[in-house]
Amino acid sequence: MLAALFTVYLFWPELRMLKLTAPRNSVTESPLWLYLFGLASVGLLVFAFVHLYASSVHQPRRLTSTEFAQPYIGEKYFYLADLADANGVIIGRTFEDCWIYGPAVISVTGGPGLELTSFEHNSFMAPGAGSLLIDWDKPLIASGVIKVSGCKFKRCHFLDVSLMGPSDVLNQIRRGEHGNITDGKN
Repeated sequence: MLAALFTVYLFWPELRMLKLTAPRNSVTESPLWLYLFGLASVGLLVFAFVHLYASSVHQPRRLTSTEFAQPYIGEKYFYLADLADANGVIIGRTFEDCWIYGPAVISVTGGPGLELTSFEHNSFMAPGAGSLLIDWDKPLIASGVIKVSGCKFKRCHFLDVSLMGPSDVLNQIRRGEHGNITDGKN
């Protein structure tokens, strides 16, 4: 659009000198294809602006300092790593109707001495959904893992976030007791 406006600006003196003339008492009509092309162009512009607006609204964004400090976060779009402290731990937060973006790996039990985290009616989406759940039966210390303790995730959508935890907890998630796992290609 900027290119078209710049072109008109450059050639404005020549465009002003153009004159369309037709013999008097003659009826001149534009062809039907020209009207259809104009309507299609306007429709395409409207579609592009609606799509641009929708994609900008649903993009993950950094939480404000007041939102960051709250124990309850609802209806937000954000990267999970932004909430972890310097030790990679998130404690006692409630998330409802959020879109949570990775890449990230969550330790479901949080580690030794930390409370279990609950998942209720969540959706986990990633390419290759089989790699979303990582089983381990004894406490594991791994670099880059976000440990969550006493957190509640309700009706959240996880994108490119894997869960790591004991087999019994992950089996509950596999059975759909805490949410459904969706392949990111759908």
